[in-house]
Amino acid sequence: MGTLRGAAMQHAIPCEGADVRLSLKTNVMTGGPLDPQERQLRIAKIEAKLTVRGRLSAPQQDLLRHAEETCPVGNTLRQGLKLLESVEFVQTG
Repeated sequence: MGTLRGAAMQHAIPCEGADVRLSLKTNVMTGGPLDPQERQLRIAKIEAKLTVRGRLSAPQQDLLRHAEETCPVGNTLRQGLKLLESVEFVQTG
């Protein structure tokens, strides 16, 4: 959404606001938190629906659609991501 907002500001597009609705699908049904299959649980699909409010011309709509389609977050999710993880344990008390 930041990319869309930036494009609207840069091109003086009178966007009154926008909302994003996300839903996801997982790849494996599990029987509960201790199910061994839970370790293989992944998000298989993310569905994003963007609603933009305002009186926008077709060219303005096209520009905002292009901005959202080239968003760095969307680009990352479409192409895959290398995840680097670390866990730190801190002793307390």
